Amino acid sequence: MSRYERANKKRKVDFDSGADARDPGKTAWKPSASFTPIEGGRQWTLSVAVGASVLKDTFTADQQIAIPGRIGRALAVFNVDEVVIYDDTPWKSAPEG
Repeated sequence: MSRYERANKKRKVDFDSGADARDPGKTAWKPSASFTPIEGGRQWTLSVAVGASVLKDTFTADQQIAIPGRIGRALAVFNVDEVVIYDDTPWKSAPEG
């Protein structure tokens, strides 16, 4: 691999916005770097409901592991406070009780 190819594979710090991660005076290009939380935190709870059948259509063990991981990552990114897993089986096929 030539020096030119190696230089092109390195991580870029300059993006289209003109921001440079090494210069703190410039606007940051990462959304998380410009996040300013609400004073005192939010006064509400962010809840998400997930159906229990989310794993029903998976075919392999890898899929059964990956899908909850992806859901969990998305919930963490959006700072979800509560996750409710509900039984979404049709009422005719649900066990009596």
